[in-house]
Amino acid sequence: KGYIMRNTTSAIIDLKNPARLTEYAILTSQTLKSARQISELFNLGTIENILITGKDTKALCIAIGENNAAIFMEKSADHNDILSRLQQASG
Repeated sequence: KGYIMRNTTSAIIDLKNPARLTEYAILTSQTLKSARQISELFNLGTIENILITGKDTKALCIAIGENNAAIFMEKSADHNDILSRLQQASG
């Protein structure tokens, strides 16, 4: 379905349905922000990734330093495989 990768100054976007860009951007931005706040509130440490599962779609949100990535996929896709590949590529 696509992805959004961003840092504090720019973004790279590739979505199958660009009409939903604003919705996806707000969803992932607020998800990461809320996760960080909850992590601080409960002393959970650094949030590595968050998985949102909807009716037909999954979104894997990842924070790597100042960079954030959100990968949108079919619900049946293997998000663990995608996460593993991203971690290998970044580290």
